[in-house]
Amino acid sequence: MSIIGTGRVAGVLAPALASAGVPVVALAGRASARADALAARTPGARAVNAQSAVDRADLVLLAVPDDAIASVCAGLHWRAEVACVHLSGATELGALDAAAQAGAAVGGLHPLVAFAEAEAARAALAGAVWGVEAPSDNLRAALEGLVARLGGTPLRIPPGGRALYHAGANYAAAFLVATLAEGARLWAHLGVDEGTALAALLPLARGALGGVARTGLVGSLPGPLARGDVGTIQRHVEALQAEVPDALPFYREVSRAALKVARAQGLDAGRSAALSAALRPADDVG
Repeated sequence: MSIIGTGRVAGVLAPALASAGVPVVALAGRASARADALAARTPGARAVNAQSAVDRADLVLLAVPDDAIASVCAGLHWRAEVACVHLSGATELGALDAAAQAGAAVGGLHPLVAFAEAEAARAALAGAVWGVEAPSDNLRAALEGLVARLGGTPLRIPPGGRALYHAGANYAAAFLVATLAEGARLWAHLGVDEGTALAALLPLARGALGGVARTGLVGSLPGPLARGDVGTIQRHVEALQAEVPDALPFYREVSRAALKVARAQGLDAGRSAALSAALRPADDVG
């Protein structure tokens, strides 16, 4: 196997694959110093140029930015005996057409892991779910085997489904961070600094996630929407309108999504309708 790209994902994945007994023979990147440094941490690997990485392996992972996948692939000479696999969650396999036209098998392999912190990402690989797509049964089986070697679980993505799959994953990671940031922003209007806010809010987030892990989505929603507490929601809306009006559209949209879960948990129709009305903008007559 070869890996083209030496960024955060490759920096975690290359040593992990080598440690799991998967031979990583070559590493390539735009910055030779980074490739040399990563090769030094990946037993058996050599830092080479991108074409040499393709020529030395039967499986090549493209660990490059999403927007660069198609151009990097098109700039290399492929052969029928090699598989070209990108590590993007949202990019469709059409970005690998240059390899496919040369007879190479193509696929996508995406770890559902946050790579912002390398140490945390390394720990998260074991037990992670990986999105897997490959038109070839042989390549798909090989990719699922790689996932198993790393202690992960494969999730098959249907053709054309990568963007929707990746959009869904964003709700559990990037959007969760954004929601916490919004909560801390509201508290900043009360004079609460970010560190103090996070120390208070993170246990709530962990508790909610723990509830989902134990009981599933339905049955784990906490708070006034789950209780059908119309008065509290009205007070939220009034406070936001008065103090942080630009936060109100986001609050309304998230609340409407949470209200769907509350209904599934058994919230009665009357309270549901009253909550919907409380969340509706005053000028919305529809």
